[in-house]
Amino acid sequence: MNYKGSSYILGEGAGSGYLSEYFEERIMSDKGRHFSEVGFLNLIIHYGIIGVVLFALILFSAIYYGVNRSKNRLTSIISFVLIFNWLLLFIENIPRYDLAYLNIWVMIGLCLSSKLRQASDQEIKDYLQRHLTFKFPKLILN
Repeated sequence: MNYKGSSYILGEGAGSGYLSEYFEERIMSDKGRHFSEVGFLNLIIHYGIIGVVLFALILFSAIYYGVNRSKNRLTSIISFVLIFNWLLLFIENIPRYDLAYLNIWVMIGLCLSSKLRQASDQEIKDYLQRHLTFKFPKLILN
């Protein structure tokens, strides 16, 4: 971002990349790379500090509601998966448009859903058993 004179606050946008001296001189000339290996750096490059803060606010509000305002174990478990996703964002978890990233947003939506959070474990079990046994007759939920 220093080479291009981009803003750390707003980022470079979805189509941006980054240049490093090693890749610029030896491998890719002046094209750069679209993703780094660390997800948090990708968020800063593409969306800037404002995007990281907005993503963190959405993620942590879903985690808070899933852990503290839930009457079932499913949303609590999903919240812990989201916590580990945030921790892995500093190591390897690259936020790009694929099925894993879509699953993160689906889990965020499940934790923010007030109907799911207010349902009891038995109601969720009954719902899944009613809808999944039609498609998978040998499925028995205990």
